[in-house]
Amino acid sequence: MKLQTKAVLTFNALIILVCNCMGILSYMAAEEGLDVTLQRSARSNIKSIVEIVEYRYPGDWQIRNGQLYKGEVKINDNADVVDYLGAVCEGHVTIFQNEKRVATTVKDKSGQRSLGTSASEQIINEVLRGGNPYTGRAEVLGENYDSAYAPIKGGDGQTIGMIFVGLPAKSLQDVEDKLRFITLVAIGVMNRNLSSTSCSDFAG
Repeated sequence: MKLQTKAVLTFNALIILVCNCMGILSYMAAEEGLDVTLQRSARSNIKSIVEIVEYRYPGDWQIRNGQLYKGEVKINDNADVVDYLGAVCEGHVTIFQNEKRVATTVKDKSGQRSLGTSASEQIINEVLRGGNPYTGRAEVLGENYDSAYAPIKGGDGQTIGMIFVGLPAKSLQDVEDKLRFITLVAIGVMNRNLSSTSCSDFAG
């Protein structure tokens, strides 16, 4: 094999390698960007939901007779409140009294609202006990959500519950699967074209 031919084949192989690496890195960057976008959306949604609740249901958060209230509105088993908020943010909304779900749009496999169940220990520690907001991937009843939580504080400043806003992670998975398919097809087309060029050069 001529030295010039070897040089051309080596150069083309390097181009193929670089293009494959660029394709993989582009996919990884896009995947990370999608996740960051969802997290930002979750943070924005929880802020909006908290503001809407304050405006729509005036008054302090409080526990009366063992029930969670926002002003004069009883939250326990109040599907109207969470369904309205869920429609606003186009996601799932849950309101907790302490660590227990007392109103939620999340339903189990039988179609029943998942009430009376507890948040994960991580969320309880961070939001309920720590009094801090939380944004990230969280497991809710066996399903992963890109989510945001905000503490609910009573008139005395004590944390008495939480608000959750989330989007099922499987919705992101569908986008990632399409992105992965497009990336693989693009890499395959580049490899084929570059390989064809290499063969043409070799033949010439």
